[in-house]
Amino acid sequence: GHESAAIKSSESNHCCLEPEPKEQMSWENKGRCQLGVKNDKLEVDWEELPFEMLKQIFDYLEPKDIRNILLVSRKWKTVAEEPSLWTWFNLPEKCYKKEEMFFEFFEGSLPLKLQGLVLNRHFDFQLNDDHFAKLLDFNLKFLRIFDYDLDLTNVSGEALAHLVNKCKKCELRGKNLEPDKLE
Repeated sequence: GHESAAIKSSESNHCCLEPEPKEQMSWENKGRCQLGVKNDKLEVDWEELPFEMLKQIFDYLEPKDIRNILLVSRKWKTVAEEPSLWTWFNLPEKCYKKEEMFFEFFEGSLPLKLQGLVLNRHFDFQLNDDHFAKLLDFNLKFLRIFDYDLDLTNVSGEALAHLVNKCKKCELRGKNLEPDKLE
């Protein structure tokens, strides 16, 4: 009992008996992740959190929040630019309500990072070829149109087919999405 405690002690000369882990996470290698308790509150040095942990946290954020995260620090910007964080996004609620907000959303740099987009709600305005042309400006790999109330009667079959063919993976479910619409 006392010998094993001595081996693990920082004063022990027998540290060679402790096996080195084969794989370590970045925070284990650096040994700098700072968590502490002060005044009965857990305090975290957010800047010292490891890349992998920040990425998991950022995965819960909406696009507008990730855009703000890009401005916090160089480290956070590096994590926030990780492509896996930009895989699937629902179009923000404001884009469903006002046509000008739809076009405004696609004017910034944020959509350039998007790999996949979900259209899953009723729009308060009528979608047309101009809206789909805007989507074509981006290199979307994934598109999901999933709403039976989404009205695409003013979107030509050609515009819809062009967008579908440009995406690597596409899922379409809704009215006006019959196979003849895509021909």
